[in-house]
Amino acid sequence: MIDRLEQLLSFDDADQIDEIRVTAGHLQEGMLLSRDVTHPDGFLLLSKSTVLMRRLIDQLVTVERDSGRRMEIYVLRESVGH
Repeated sequence: MIDRLEQLLSFDDADQIDEIRVTAGHLQEGMLLSRDVTHPDGFLLLSKSTVLMRRLIDQLVTVERDSGRRMEIYVLRESVGH
């Protein structure tokens, strides 16, 4: 049983996603979400693989500001700087 669990829990470098965590205020158009984005209250706002546009970024900034809490926002590192 332990051997089976080790296989399920183990992964190699090829399985890792090259991502970074950013705040809503640091998002830029063209960035690609590497994880789902949830509201601080727990409901889904955006699905992973969403390409960010200005309207979406503005909405995320507003949610962070209005809630007073930072969201967990992860983007693919390769999409940073577009």
